[in-house]
Parts: sequence; structure tokens; C-alpha cells
Amino acid sequence: MDSAMAAVVRASGAYGGILYVLPPGEDAVWQVLITGVPQEMAAPWRRVGLKDPMPVADAVRERRLVWAGGREDMARRYPRLALVLPYEFGLAAAPLASGPTVRGGLVLLWAGSHPARLSKGEQDAVRAGCGRLYDS
Repeated sequence: MDSAMAAVVRASGAYGGILYVLPPGEDAVWQVLITGVPQEMAAPWRRVGLKDPMPVADAVRERRLVWAGGREDMARRYPRLALVLPYEFGLAAAPLASGPTVRGGLVLLWAGSHPARLSKGEQDAVRAGCGRLYDS
């Protein structure tokens, strides 16, 4: 799983990521792997409820790629998160899903200099990485 996580971070061009699992029957995802991000920064989100206003919750619940492209976008869509992390960065969250089964979610982080939109290549890298993580 560590190598699959490192591969998706590299392939997407992100600087770090957080992997979450969704235990069967639970209504929250739990952090299982962090790379390129200080543990202290990720600590407040060890557990994220699927109804919480958080990108990874939206991605898992709605089974779609979520992109927040900068501080203004983050503040508009996820104000609580933007207050706690008042930095300029891009964030993608995507589900680890196959068919009707969702096993968790992936959060990837980009520097604030990243364009406002995720490129097709980056989207493809995120989706492919989620597929590998799902299978690992």
C-alpha cells in the first residue's frame, strides 16, 4: 500500500497525500497512511464522518473526484477547513471504489502555485492511483 500511495503522489504531481479507509458498515473514514504531510497537520482529521463538510467525505459519499483549487475555492466550499488551514494549496479527494463497493478515500495536496483546475492528466493519475490503492 505504501508503494501504491507513493506512486499516485508522484504520478499526479502532488506533494503529499492522506489515505483513508471506510470500514464495512461504518459512517466514517479513518486515516491509515500519510505521506509528504506532517502528522500534526493531518491529526485533526484522523476520523472524518461521511456527513462532515469535508472534501474526502463528499468524495466517498458521492463517489466522485472533488477538487478545491486554492484558498478562495476552499473557503467557499469548505469554510471550516479553510479556517483551520489558511494556506494557499490545491486539494483533490477521490473515492476508492469499484462497482457498488467503496473502501475509502484519497486526499492529495498541491502547492498554492498549482493552476486553479486539475488537468486531465492529473485527474487520470488520481483515478488510476485510486484503482491501485483499492486493489492493494
